Amino acid sequence: MRKFLLLVFSFFIPIILWLALVTLRENYVWSNLFENQEKVVILGDSHAEPLDIPESLNLAKGGDPLLMPLLYLRRLTQERSSLELSFVILTVGPQNFSSLPEDRLNQKEGYEDWFEGNRQRIANALRFQEYFQTPLAPLHCNGVWKQEFSILNKALNKQPKGWRNPPHLTNSNAVKRAEHHRVHQDNWFVQGGHQYQFLDQIIQHCRKYELELMLVGTPLHRSYLEQISQSGWENYSAYLRQCESLHPHVQYLAYEEVDWPDSLFRDADHLNSLGGRKLGSILHELTLK
Repeated sequence: MRKFLLLVFSFFIPIILWLALVTLRENYVWSNLFENQEKVVILGDSHAEPLDIPESLNLAKGGDPLLMPLLYLRRLTQERSSLELSFVILTVGPQNFSSLPEDRLNQKEGYEDWFEGNRQRIANALRFQEYFQTPLAPLHCNGVWKQEFSILNKALNKQPKGWRNPPHLTNSNAVKRAEHHRVHQDNWFVQGGHQYQFLDQIIQHCRKYELELMLVGTPLHRSYLEQISQSGWENYSAYLRQCESLHPHVQYLAYEEVDWPDSLFRDADHLNSLGGRKLGSILHELTLK
């Protein structure tokens, strides 16, 4: 019996040690994010990537649904190093609330499996105890927890992305982008979907930790705006303004329709690095007030 117990014990020791090492590595990455006591964190998809704001962390990544900002925010607020954090800047746009992200999140047949390519990032953002809690729909932890055993790819990019290529602003590009986002269709705004729920949880989490939440509608080129169905746009704008009116800590900054020169755009719905710096300077001034 003693030999059997020793055998079982020796089997689990390497697993426990490896898991402890992985946990230490992950905790080190998160606890050292705020090296300069940054007060602002930038979250969102590719529309947030070029934002360049002094004294901030930019954790945005292209293609992310609002699930990742929520997971990042929950993890950040558990770190002692984030005590100086005061502002959360979350970029929003029509692409966030159409049927496209909903189909991706629901893993609808014929659509890319976003979870398959991002399980490591999800695992990095989750703490072990969260695997035993009610999962965030449609997050399936059984496909994620295996990534916890990887000691690689724990690092987080916290710098704005540099986009300096010449603008791609043809009318055909604007049509293609709008059709891809499905915002050219009537009543494209999806109310009550997963994105809707994730944003509500982000709002509640910011309130709990006394954080100011800036919902930033990033500038869209006029050629893209012309493709957006008005019915969906009205519902989109009304929803975000309602978020602002119902929650004192939420501010909706509607910059989608500002008329900026072509030189500040990467394509019909993305700013380039110059545009990111300009918008970043505007937001920086707002955080100082």
